[in-house]
Amino acid sequence: MERDIKTMDRYLSNEWPQIQSLLSWNAQLVYWVAIRGQLNKMLITEPTSDEVPRLLYWLAVSDRALHYRFYDTLSRQYLMQRMRDYTDHPFAKACFEEYEMLMVISFSGSGGIDLPIEAQQEIADFRRLVYH
Repeated sequence: MERDIKTMDRYLSNEWPQIQSLLSWNAQLVYWVAIRGQLNKMLITEPTSDEVPRLLYWLAVSDRALHYRFYDTLSRQYLMQRMRDYTDHPFAKACFEEYEMLMVISFSGSGGIDLPIEAQQEIADFRRLVYH
């Protein structure tokens, strides 16, 4: 399984962006659904503590790509769990950046960005936790 997760990580980091640029928006969504299915399969096979952060990060990215853009999304939950439970893992900072972007997108609209005080505080708390 270790190899499969690392292979998926390399694919999503290196190959997928190039492939994605050649696909229509709808085709990208179809691929993201398939990718998300593979990530979920990997997550339920009891990954190691080093593998879980990678899986949660990519699940969060896939949720965002599939436009699950609500405040309390699975994407947000994956990232929050990742940052709380695996603070010292190398993916912590990538998860925080994804989390912060998700929060900003969640509170953005035609009138601009309107982050509530609670959301701003939550972002600041996770920033301190990850960049300790």
